[in-house]
Amino acid sequence: MLVIARKIEKDICRFFSLEDRKALLITGARQVGKTYIIEAVGKRLFQSFVTINFLENRQATALFDHASDSEALLLRISALADAPLIPHETLIFLDEVQECKEIVTAIKFLVEEGSYRYILSGSLLGVDLKDIRSVPVGYMDILEMFPLDMEEFAAANGVSSRIMEALAGAYSEKKLWMLLFMKR
Repeated sequence: MLVIARKIEKDICRFFSLEDRKALLITGARQVGKTYIIEAVGKRLFQSFVTINFLENRQATALFDHASDSEALLLRISALADAPLIPHETLIFLDEVQECKEIVTAIKFLVEEGSYRYILSGSLLGVDLKDIRSVPVGYMDILEMFPLDMEEFAAANGVSSRIMEALAGAYSEKKLWMLLFMKR
């Protein structure tokens, strides 16, 4: 399997290394690798990793409507879970949350309950967040993910970090001759 290193991975790891109990929301355009990087990091950092995708599982959206408290929410999550829920060792990944805006509002109750860690992702949420009843300020941090930048693209295509450092240095020093020389 091709492994593509992404800079946002460090931000996600840093977030989950903190004792601060918040959820993390990763936003960004479609097909930039949000699900890929969340799964890679989540499976590496946590003993148990549970995914609920609201786009693939339309029934999941209906299950979260009118959930009144964290106990009801966790019961519904456990019914949909594809892995065991181990207190303090499980990351619950709620994917495509633009399809279930109620879960973004309800994340506050899940975070307060404190048994699990949460990461959410969705596409085009910058537009959709304004339609959410109550974004849980203080209970959720937001990171935006972008398509591969030049360094990430070069690394994914086998360009060594040494070459990238030389190119960056040449660019910053305006050494165009070096760039031309390296083409040969």
